[in-house]
Amino acid sequence: RLFWICCCFVALLWAAAPDAAIERSLRARMARSKLRADAVKFVVKDGVVEWQGSVTVPQRKGAATRMAKAAGASRVVNRIVVQA
Repeated sequence: RLFWICCCFVALLWAAAPDAAIERSLRARMARSKLRADAVKFVVKDGVVEWQGSVTVPQRKGAATRMAKAAGASRVVNRIVVQA
């Protein structure tokens, strides 16, 4: 019984670690990116990064998707709006 409790605990920790790692990586990448000047936010859940906000340069929307993939996201939902 103790074995199964330990296995479940390890499984929970293992499942949460990738999201935290993706988030750390994305925050570091955003600090060095021109995206930091725009009003964008992201949420990481189950390896999926969801972007929201707006940018003034169209290329930055694509850069956000590429950045999330490079950070280890399994999927990216990009809801960033390009404002003229």
